[in-house]
Amino acid sequence: MDGSLYLVVNGLSKHVGADRGYNETNPGYGITYSWGDNRLNHLITVGKYLNSLSSDSSYAGYGRQTRLLGNDALHLDGGFLAGGITGYPDYPVVPALLPMLTLGGKNAALNLMFSPPVEGVTPATFMLNGQYRIK
Repeated sequence: MDGSLYLVVNGLSKHVGADRGYNETNPGYGITYSWGDNRLNHLITVGKYLNSLSSDSSYAGYGRQTRLLGNDALHLDGGFLAGGITGYPDYPVVPALLPMLTLGGKNAALNLMFSPPVEGVTPATFMLNGQYRIK
């Protein structure tokens, strides 16, 4: 399986309609491996970050994306990421199905994801991270 390996730098979130102060600076790191082509790209990702409750979280997931606009130099891809996240009270693993947009080029990109509200955990949340190709 020939693909690309990325270092992921986790970073920011915005909680929609939050009635309390959530942590919106979410430093962390991860690794993403992707393979496929512009019509259908697969990815597997794992990592850690400081979550919205200021606790350590780990995540793992699988995703798929397709090219919406552009080329290898500058593109917009859309798809989803499905997986699980730890680090929230009362839930050993929070299941996640996140729509995702990626804006970038061959070696670096920004990922914007959306998490619907999870009752008792967090409100609807937009998340932003960066990825840098290392192979």
